[in-house]
Amino acid sequence: KSSAPIAMSNDCLYFMPKDSLVVYKYSIIDKCLSRTAEIKSSTFKVKPFTQKSIDVNIMASLSYLFNNSSNVSLSVSGNEISILTIEGNAKVNPEMLLSNVNRYSCLYKYDIKSNITQKASFGEKIKNDLVSSFNGSLYYVKNEIKDSSDVYSVWLLP
Repeated sequence: KSSAPIAMSNDCLYFMPKDSLVVYKYSIIDKCLSRTAEIKSSTFKVKPFTQKSIDVNIMASLSYLFNNSSNVSLSVSGNEISILTIEGNAKVNPEMLLSNVNRYSCLYKYDIKSNITQKASFGEKIKNDLVSSFNGSLYYVKNEIKDSSDVYSVWLLP
């Protein structure tokens, strides 16, 4: 499983909360924390969690998870930050099955110097635990069933 959203670049640790498009940077040498980026998006939506605990009402907790956006992975290369998210919504029925599924993944590319964001959406939701960053790039392990066999491939996200 990947540790997300967290990335290393040079002597800095970059990280972000799961529920907002804000990127923080911690300089290991200077021991200084700073807010590096805040990306604006009309599709990344998160409503406040109103339950005291996820254990109080499991259906409300599942509904929260499937009706809010979240960050999956983060990578940093030079002045470019890449963020992979899951966005959209789905209904959870009493049998704990999903219906009306409108969940998808988005890839945000943010240039720190120019403050410009590019965004691409994917039709399918990329599984969180199959994404990782390495050397400033995001990688995805895709699993497919072909002729009753598991087939794995590694994809470099654009």
